[in-house]
Amino acid sequence: DNNILNIGTELSHSKYISDRILGDKQIINTGSVFSQYEIKSLFGFHTIAGIRMDNYSENDLVLSPRIGFMYDIDSRWKFRSTWGNGFRAPTFMEKFIDWNHIQFGYQVIGNPKLNPERSTGFTVGVEYYHPVVYQVSLMLYHTKFKDMIHDYTIEPGVLSYKNIDNAIYNGLEIQGKWKISNQMNSTWNINYVDNQDN
Repeated sequence: DNNILNIGTELSHSKYISDRILGDKQIINTGSVFSQYEIKSLFGFHTIAGIRMDNYSENDLVLSPRIGFMYDIDSRWKFRSTWGNGFRAPTFMEKFIDWNHIQFGYQVIGNPKLNPERSTGFTVGVEYYHPVVYQVSLMLYHTKFKDMIHDYTIEPGVLSYKNIDNAIYNGLEIQGKWKISNQMNSTWNINYVDNQDN
């Protein structure tokens, strides 16, 4: 009665025909299945566990697990934490675009050898809720990327995309919401980001 199970699938067959792409025609096939189980109470924690399996054209199957916890310290304080693997296939533009934008003086060339981007990350956060007036949350995150997809300049006026072997994103986010009146709310957000190409 208190738990929720979601199961789904995505299938896509995309054909692109244009004189702005390599070879004038390209086909991308993708498929995935995914499942998520939400447990309202497991040793006092609200728990979400999920897994996704992706198959992108010629690449091997990729499994991306994820788990998240939320704990109500009391009626106003919540503690949250998540861990998971991520996967992002190169977009059509990143792989196949071949566009010479003569009037603006630059050219964009896709990279058909791009690998999918993979990541592993976790977050830790705490939230405070006043029942009527305001709420404040603080979150720390750390994400490691393998084969991160990034745009770069081959030479002046010629742009493309490449994989970065390893990169790390660290960050801190603080946000708040204040109910000034029934007709007016105020929100604010502060981010500190430290992204490093290893």
